[in-house]
Amino acid sequence: MKKIILLLIVAICFGKAYSQQNTFSKVLVDTSSYLYENASSPSFDEGHLIVGSIDNYNFYKGLLAKVDANGDFVWAKAFRNSPSSPELSYFAFNSIIATQDSSFLISGHFHNRQSEKEEGVCAKITPEGDTIWTTTLVAEHNLVLNSVCQTSDSGYVVTGNVNWYENQVYIEKLFVAKLSSGGIIEWSKDYTISEDKINGCRVIQTNDGNLMIAGNIGYSSKSFLLKMTETGYIYWAKEYRLDGMYDRVDFQDIIESDSGFVIYSFVDGYAALIKTDTTGTVVWEKTYNIPSLPPFVWASGLKMNLCMLNNGGFAFVTFNSFDGGFIKTDSSGNPTFFDDLILIPIDVHETNSKELFITGSGPLIGAKRLYPDPPEIGMIQVDSAGTGDECVWDQSPVSVFSDTIIVTPFNVTAADVGSNGNIGFDVYAVSIPQRNGCVDIISSTDENKIKNSLKVYPNPAAGMVTFESINDKTGRLLIFNTLGKNIINRKMENYKTTLNLSGFGTGVYYYQFIDKAGRSVGGRVVIK
Repeated sequence: MKKIILLLIVAICFGKAYSQQNTFSKVLVDTSSYLYENASSPSFDEGHLIVGSIDNYNFYKGLLAKVDANGDFVWAKAFRNSPSSPELSYFAFNSIIATQDSSFLISGHFHNRQSEKEEGVCAKITPEGDTIWTTTLVAEHNLVLNSVCQTSDSGYVVTGNVNWYENQVYIEKLFVAKLSSGGIIEWSKDYTISEDKINGCRVIQTNDGNLMIAGNIGYSSKSFLLKMTETGYIYWAKEYRLDGMYDRVDFQDIIESDSGFVIYSFVDGYAALIKTDTTGTVVWEKTYNIPSLPPFVWASGLKMNLCMLNNGGFAFVTFNSFDGGFIKTDSSGNPTFFDDLILIPIDVHETNSKELFITGSGPLIGAKRLYPDPPEIGMIQVDSAGTGDECVWDQSPVSVFSDTIIVTPFNVTAADVGSNGNIGFDVYAVSIPQRNGCVDIISSTDENKIKNSLKVYPNPAAGMVTFESINDKTGRLLIFNTLGKNIINRKMENYKTTLNLSGFGTGVYYYQFIDKAGRSVGGRVVIK
């Protein structure tokens, strides 16, 4: 009897704990500015920090924004050049990490209009958004920073690339630099391989105190791992590819796990996890039937993060054309669930209460003008079972197959390059409007909606889909594919019409119904 009572108590407590999980969808949107999210990090008070850029009339500034545990806006800071420094443009922060002393380090790059070159930037920030220090990094050519990690000596390592055109040929070299705890360069090098381009996407410090760089070779047709010491000496470098000339392996993120590494990658256009041992040898590879592409909609070169969960599993986001999603797996890469998202996702993080907090950009598509509206920053939080609100679609089945990854050692040539620059920054507070709901999709402007006026069923569908006006209104029905192309445009005179969309292929389609008064409602339908 006591055991039964105890089990009931545990079940009740678990049910209460589960019911307390917080789900929401919020959007940071400013009609006078373009907002871009490139990375995010949990803060120390269960909120989140988001970095990217804010664009007012083609003058990009670095953006750091804080939201609380409910996704509500708290504060934001914009970074621009000081009056005594050269004018900057295309300023973006690309990564953010928590530091050992409970602060944050953000890194990115900007275009110096005086030198006409890209230059790197790092800034150390307090949890309240105050700047502790900033530093810039320059080279003879363009220098781009994609990732940063902290080392055991309280310093930092950044990676990215140095690039330029020479005789109309594009050249790209891997860039790695070690910074002191105050942002001063201790060493910086570029790394070259024969007749190809190499770009560093992620850097981590391994448990043995060395560094692991993950990145891409030759426009992402191949990827690489490179292990080096904290002084830049290379232990080994290995290339990862498929058999086909045009098949690609595109590393997104890397985590050290279980005497090896787990890599989130795109393999031949699909999301995949690759497990290696400490020497980079592939232990297993699992490809999921989820078409995935880099999120090149707003900024090229962005990489999606891989989140290790408290239970040893993994979570990561995906993107295909204008359709986002996220997947959760166990520690062996076996899928638990996959959800569609009304968002172009970049990051996913697990909260202390085991929710999944997802950030990204939008809108997906604008049907009224047939081109995207100004970018917004979207936030979606789902519970540990993947359940969210109207911005999260039903879970889809995920099948797994394997590709053979070919691993080949390669040689790298190193050379000293780079130094600290002297750009000064102004940092000022900005206020960003916020609203509930999804990032904008077709006809998502509230002032022009006919709320709950159209029934669409079945959804998902095998092909035949019925659109029914529940307010007995006639009008025009438009169907768009994910590229924004209008594939169907017809009158709906009898309050209801059934369309066969199977001939356009499986995938996501967007609909818009416009009544005679010019009011509209839209959404999306899935064909499987």
